[in-house]
Amino acid sequence: MIRPGQRIEHFRVMGKLANGGMASVYLARDLRQNERLVVLKVILPHLRDNEDYRAMFEREAAVGALVRHPNSVDVHGIFMWQGQAVLVMEFLDGRNLIQVIGAARRRKQAISFAVVAHVISRVARAMELAWNIPGPNGEAAQIIHRDISPENVVLTYDGEVKLVDFGIAKHNHIEGNTQAGQLKGKYSYMSPEQIRGEEADHRADQYSQCVLLYILLTGRKPFVAANDVELLRLIVGEDPVPPSQVDPTVPGVLEEIALRGLRKAPAARFSDHGHLAAHLEDRYLAQHPASYADIRTLMNELFPEQSDAVRRRIQMLVDAERDSTVTGFFIELPEPEADLTVHDETIIEIPPPENPVANFRATAVIPNPLPIEEATEIGEATILVDLSSPSTTPPSSAPSRTLPPRAQTKRERQVLPKAKLRKPRRAPVFALFALALVAIFAVVLAGLNSVTPNDEAIGAKTRQGTVALRSTGADEAAEVRINGARVGSTPIEVKHEPGNLRVICSFPSRKVVLRQQIDLRAGARKHVLCAPGHADLRISGPRGYSISIDGKPPVAIPVSLVRTMEGEYELVWSRTGREKTHRRTLRLAADEKRSVRHWKALK
Repeated sequence: MIRPGQRIEHFRVMGKLANGGMASVYLARDLRQNERLVVLKVILPHLRDNEDYRAMFEREAAVGALVRHPNSVDVHGIFMWQGQAVLVMEFLDGRNLIQVIGAARRRKQAISFAVVAHVISRVARAMELAWNIPGPNGEAAQIIHRDISPENVVLTYDGEVKLVDFGIAKHNHIEGNTQAGQLKGKYSYMSPEQIRGEEADHRADQYSQCVLLYILLTGRKPFVAANDVELLRLIVGEDPVPPSQVDPTVPGVLEEIALRGLRKAPAARFSDHGHLAAHLEDRYLAQHPASYADIRTLMNELFPEQSDAVRRRIQMLVDAERDSTVTGFFIELPEPEADLTVHDETIIEIPPPENPVANFRATAVIPNPLPIEEATEIGEATILVDLSSPSTTPPSSAPSRTLPPRAQTKRERQVLPKAKLRKPRRAPVFALFALALVAIFAVVLAGLNSVTPNDEAIGAKTRQGTVALRSTGADEAAEVRINGARVGSTPIEVKHEPGNLRVICSFPSRKVVLRQQIDLRAGARKHVLCAPGHADLRISGPRGYSISIDGKPPVAIPVSLVRTMEGEYELVWSRTGREKTHRRTLRLAADEKRSVRHWKALK
């Protein structure tokens, strides 16, 4: 059994992330590669001798070594440990599409069409590389994923789109591809030619991508049936309901692209993955752009860092590792709950509405398979003793309350003097009413007079709100100002009077300033993300030179920075044996893709 703190090769295990039907997934730290976080996918003990499962691991490692794309998960390698295959992969801090769709549906929040188009275009670009990338013999690898589905597309909290799980992929340079008559993949995402047992190519993956596009546009699968046989018949022989007949707000361009990709004949789809991506980019995203920042905002709305159970668990694993450097031992967290990592596709297996419904993808009812829990009473708040005050007496374990006098028993009434048993004379009704009013007035007046300055201070404190700020995607902490006053650096929590606040996050070394307006309510907690944009930079020349970036040791050209922080960079070109250097300052804008061939191109 693998435990936190255990060393597996040069990886230190931090804890389990999830259990699967084929493998367990662990978060670990790579002690050789700058202590980066990685994922260890360990085949389950009872499957270690199963050749099919081991072949899937080896296939995923082999394909991952070929497909290096910003929108595809990085597979670092595979090794054997104690007779078990262990796959080492990039750690993706995010959720898959089915979890995103479910969270959005529960919040009745529609995912914007621009984000939808951006996600599918990124998957198409990753598959474009996978199909065309040269294999070991120099010929195109022609990789077919065969399992593009919501579970295998991950959106990270930083806004990245990642295609994962090439375990059943097919390509020209790996033995053991599917034999005739075998079906591999999930039926709902299979193309008609796969179901008919015909030879499939990249257009089968296009079909799967357009199933994803259809789901994101409508909130449901294009074909839903009571059993697999009926489902396969629908895919081969029927046309899907046009998205606009489910949701009239679906843009016509995106509907046209989705339906074209779902055509029965492969030749009637797109010529290649790049063609599909270009249609999305040129015909829709050019007028309605989306970027990493939009996905980042969506993910932090759907899965708040402070309250989301999965994000809290990962942070607990990181904190436990940090604490172990002081205590000398790891704290083992309980097994991850099943509902933290569940992939429930029933939320998209719903019939279309009788009449088109605007934003159906957000408003469709999700059947709740769980029994409704009985309502529970909320107990009284526990009173904590202020030990700093010597006059304070500890409260009793039971809540303190004034009880009404209990009724006297017959025996007690017999021993009381007769004077106490005399029946009181009845007062007129109006006199009793007047006395009651006087008593109420006196109680209210006494309560008002009893407010002390300390009570007022406590009340003022309660009226304040909390602003929790953190920075993400940055290579330094952000300096924070609220309404012009400097309050510190991220991460930080600040108590502040309620109202409309101007928040400024600045990153001095990059000369980036982010401004936000937030509305803070009394007693509320507001989370603010100081999230600068990202850019890609490639320095390709002149050849024979080295480049130093921000004073770091020079490295040989060409150099690529992928998803580096926006802002200002200092570049210094140098050449071995020459004293003269060439210094330039470069500013990258958010989402910019910049290529520099010579320092002369920069002022």
